Amino acid sequence: MLAFSLPSLLVCIFGVVLFNAQGSEQFAVGVSQESDVAQGAERASCEGSMGSNKCVKIKSVCYCFVKTQLSWELANNFCKANSMSLLSIETQSEQQAVSETLMPIVLGEPISKKIGVWTSGSYNPGQKTFTWSATQKAFTFVNWFYGEPNTGGTNQCVRIRIVPESLISGKWATLNCDQWLPFICQDQSGKP
Repeated sequence: MLAFSLPSLLVCIFGVVLFNAQGSEQFAVGVSQESDVAQGAERASCEGSMGSNKCVKIKSVCYCFVKTQLSWELANNFCKANSMSLLSIETQSEQQAVSETLMPIVLGEPISKKIGVWTSGSYNPGQKTFTWSATQKAFTFVNWFYGEPNTGGTNQCVRIRIVPESLISGKWATLNCDQWLPFICQDQSGKP
């Protein structure tokens, strides 16, 4: 039977612990790198989803800002043709994502008329309600600009205002649906 001295036994135990710690650290770095690669691939697939339009992925939803100005109906059709829908903002967290992440992209683009960007919101005069055309849901969360909504016209659609008073909060306003504005499309598959 072999006898080990206490100092050599401690050195052996210390070596095993040190080896395991380095292995765990290398494993953790490998997992972290794999996660970064997966997120990068997810971002890249979103970024290229609509050609040269600026796209960003927020919480598994791909949003694309289209600076081409179209009427609300044409913008809605454009998003559908690209397997997306016009932007719907149904919760406070979606509003926060729009305000913090998308609006800086919109504001950084040269647009001749910076009065807003289309969302999928529109007024149904028969039911006297606003609904998101993308989800067919009535508004439950709202972020109207002061004095809004304007329900006087029959052809009212919802835009995010781009004016100094509304930049931070992304306040909404109505506008005749025939007006031409840039817009934001989103991939509905990632929405809850």
